[in-house]
Amino acid sequence: IRLQVTDRTLGHYASSLMLGERVLSDPAAGPAEIEEARLPLAFAFCDLGQPTRARQLLSQTRAPAGSYMALFWKEVGAQVPQPGAQLEEACRQALDAAAEALSKWAGRTLLTAWRIQARHGQDETAVAAARHGVEFASASGMQGQQLVFQALLAQLLAKLGDQSQAVWLARDSWRLMADFCPGLVYRGVVWRALIEVLEQRDAALARAIAHHAADWIFRTATEHVPPAYRESFLHRNPFNAFLLGKVRE
Repeated sequence: IRLQVTDRTLGHYASSLMLGERVLSDPAAGPAEIEEARLPLAFAFCDLGQPTRARQLLSQTRAPAGSYMALFWKEVGAQVPQPGAQLEEACRQALDAAAEALSKWAGRTLLTAWRIQARHGQDETAVAAARHGVEFASASGMQGQQLVFQALLAQLLAKLGDQSQAVWLARDSWRLMADFCPGLVYRGVVWRALIEVLEQRDAALARAIAHHAADWIFRTATEHVPPAYRESFLHRNPFNAFLLGKVRE
């Protein structure tokens, strides 16, 4: 399962899907192992622009309510494209689950709750969650998580008018991406956040990030995405569509 998650983080989707589907088809696999294999599959199908496949896996979850695994599934639900009212409800459920988790958990398990709040919460809640994530990840030497929370915080602060701090955080996140992969988030989320922050203040760097992202997307599609999912990965993943659009501008 850990290798399955790592492959998804690196963009090695063919390998990640193969590992997950091998577990699901193994008659000896127990319920807990099957549940653990479904989750990275769902995240991978989100990345691949396959929301129907992700929702199918989401509908099959048997994670106990209030568990850490259930919180991850709420995070999946909040990012799978679906009609507006359904997405709003999925985000509300994810935010409720995150608030519950923050009231009873401690340590690195809080990163998932903070990530949900930073991506889907209202301004004040989102900013506070992103700051908590940055501080915890930085103190724990979790640079992949740190750069994600920094990018989200930069995006939030830019919208709220704190441009100088937002630009500093965006540049530092880009620096970290030279050596670390974003933790548990599709890297397109980070690239989009950085470009949105930088394109009015450092257009040259924003263009460089867009071209770097496009190179990675096309290379990944060619080398690591199964042929059946290449078109959706390139055009129905909303972050890829945004990034490739920026290169064409």
